[in-house]
Amino acid sequence: MRYYPDPAQSPDLKVINNAIEEAFAEHGRGNVQMPPKSYIFFDRGDFRTMPAYIPSLNIAGVKVVNVHPGNREHGLPAVMALLIIIDPETGFPSAILNATELTDLRTAAAGAVAAKYLSPKKSVVMGVIGSGNQAKAQIAATAAELDIEEIRIWSRDKKNAEKLCEFYSEYEWYHIQNRRNRLKMNFYKLDEMYLC
Repeated sequence: MRYYPDPAQSPDLKVINNAIEEAFAEHGRGNVQMPPKSYIFFDRGDFRTMPAYIPSLNIAGVKVVNVHPGNREHGLPAVMALLIIIDPETGFPSAILNATELTDLRTAAAGAVAAKYLSPKKSVVMGVIGSGNQAKAQIAATAAELDIEEIRIWSRDKKNAEKLCEFYSEYEWYHIQNRRNRLKMNFYKLDEMYLC
């Protein structure tokens, strides 16, 4: 067994999007075993387990994800994850992965695959609510499927929003000001909208 501390290093987002699209297709065909998430609740957060098996890809595993919104105060991500890949033939755990970034990539790929099929045009104005890691991943995954003309962002954290705009400086940005936590965005002028 091996531990992979950073499996998300320099990923090819188109490959990830295609893998998620194939997993969705297999699920749609009824070829996936994936029971509902199981939750454990704490005072300041929760964790959930997500087992799955895709016979056609000969892969099985379980992901454990926590959500603790106050973790920023402790210098930790609000969402962290661990993934155990299991050999379907023997049950042997063949890999343990730090899946925190993989979770961002998988969630982003799901949105990008949906946008690929649901967007009426290839060139879009994208709306993003939030400016954390998930927003960053969502923009990248969507850009692998569609041409982004402009990104409109709303965030509770102005500094985080500015960092996100700097990171993706190749796009035209429109930052919607946070007015007492009220979101004022003209949704009808957006082609794609993501809540991150």
